[in-house]
Amino acid sequence: MKRLESLRDEPTFLGSSLAAAGRRAARHFAGQNPDDSPGAVDPIELWGRRIGRALSLIVFIGLAVYLYLTYVR
Repeated sequence: MKRLESLRDEPTFLGSSLAAAGRRAARHFAGQNPDDSPGAVDPIELWGRRIGRALSLIVFIGLAVYLYLTYVR
């Protein structure tokens, strides 16, 4: 039987899933893929991924703002 003190230290379902999603997003925008081994990625390819993913995020935010201002407001 678990004590209340030990239950307090365990992460909640929502907290752990949000933390895991945050870690996956950070790895994604850092240019890392799950199937990459640590030394197998060319540094130029890594920076290309980072730049491409950052630009796609900027375009997505710009499109969301444009659609909001055009159709919702």
